[in-house]
Amino acid sequence: MTFYIIDTTLNPAQEKQFQNYPEVVNYLEGMSQRAYQMNRKQRTILLEEMGHGADDLNATLFVRSMQDQFNIGILREGRRMRCDLSELITFQKPEYGD
Repeated sequence: MTFYIIDTTLNPAQEKQFQNYPEVVNYLEGMSQRAYQMNRKQRTILLEEMGHGADDLNATLFVRSMQDQFNIGILREGRRMRCDLSELITFQKPEYGD
């Protein structure tokens, strides 16, 4: 599965592609630094203080907050599809079947 991010924190905006979710989370941390001057931990603490639930090991809260502000999703048949990456990763586990 190929993930994409349209990074508008760069000038000019660029499309970045990744083959796994941890790479996406790492890249989003850099985007958070450029966009909000906050690393992942600082942004997550801010979101939790604003009333969002606690983050988890998949960085669900952090990734969803970035998806609200930026064009992030997967590439399917050469087309961009915005989707909830955290939920997608959860349901890719073997216990959910094919």
